[in-house]
Amino acid sequence: MNQFLLYVGYGLVTAAVLSLSAVALTLQYAVSRVANLAHGELLTIGAYGAYEALQLTGSVPFAALGAVVAGGLAGIAMNVGLIERFAGRPAITIVIATLGVSLVLQNVLTIIFGAANKVYLIDQGSPHHIGPFVLTDAEMLVTLSAVVVATLLYLLLQRTKFGKALRAVSDNRELATASGIPARKVITATWGIAGMIAGFAGFVLAETIGTFTPSLGFGY
Repeated sequence: MNQFLLYVGYGLVTAAVLSLSAVALTLQYAVSRVANLAHGELLTIGAYGAYEALQLTGSVPFAALGAVVAGGLAGIAMNVGLIERFAGRPAITIVIATLGVSLVLQNVLTIIFGAANKVYLIDQGSPHHIGPFVLTDAEMLVTLSAVVVATLLYLLLQRTKFGKALRAVSDNRELATASGIPARKVITATWGIAGMIAGFAGFVLAETIGTFTPSLGFGY
């Protein structure tokens, strides 16, 4: 029974991180109506951005920042370089295009970083009993960070002018444009935000699991 609860606790930590990835994908789909099959590569790019920042600075906060920046830039580039280019095409065409981007990115990352697994050497801290679960300092921080990011995103969408513009574009892009909302800029910014969240999720997921690769995503 104790072993089962340990697995449940670990599963909750992983689910908290995956929820961030799901939120990022939902944002992208809300403004573009595109099922982005290259979304997983945003997580991988974030993981590599964090890995490089960690190698350079040895700082976990800077690693997280590296993941956010790398994911955000990749999200914007994906929208400007691909999604906008296929505007007005059938949805299946864009989906196939994102699949192509996914394969290209996997191979580019393999060329740059190699196919071997990368490992984060981050101290996990001491284990603590939280109710029936046993979580390390790192796992508690990961779960808390997921809650904080989700809360900040909720406030952004519900309490800011940009959030209202995003929801307007999501509901009806043509009407939003006619109302004076710069829909293209809103969509680009949304892809950037979604990329930042996905990049951060990639970092914390890879740190939680302990290893990742460019071609297979995340593995044990």
